[in-house]
Amino acid sequence: MDEIRRQFEHLKHGIMSVTEYEMEFTKLSEYAPNLILAEREKVRRFIEGLNPHMAKDMTSHQDDKTYLQVVNNTTRKEAFDKIARKARDNNKKARTTGIYSGFSVGGKRHPVKCLLGQKGCFHCHDPSHIKRDYPLLGQASGKTLTTQATSMVNSIVAPPPVRASNT
Repeated sequence: MDEIRRQFEHLKHGIMSVTEYEMEFTKLSEYAPNLILAEREKVRRFIEGLNPHMAKDMTSHQDDKTYLQVVNNTTRKEAFDKIARKARDNNKKARTTGIYSGFSVGGKRHPVKCLLGQKGCFHCHDPSHIKRDYPLLGQASGKTLTTQATSMVNSIVAPPPVRASNT
């Protein structure tokens, strides 16, 4: 019994959800009724065990709220914080992965995933060529593959001219 009372006295929110913390608080408080004789004391102890970022928002309300009101406010704050954290993470992910955010880059609208700065074809995502050299793109629009042929010819280096000997 004394061990359970000590657990109640040292109970902390920690990594539990607010609902889990409240359930543990309620369960253990049954073994220490003399520590929470008044509603105000129950509220104070509950807030005291919360994580600091939660407790600082709840301490201003501890004198004029019931225990259930504080639990409800804390649960709502936890849900709001979770939504806000998820939105921040999604925004951070969108900025770091290049997912299109609704803005034009370089005057061009980008698809869901911006490929700017990546190697390979923007049309078929094949890393062995770039879009202007895409083999089927010219055929699809009725063009010949002159761009690909021209780039191949330009890449051939002619040998240096042979000099005449002076002897």
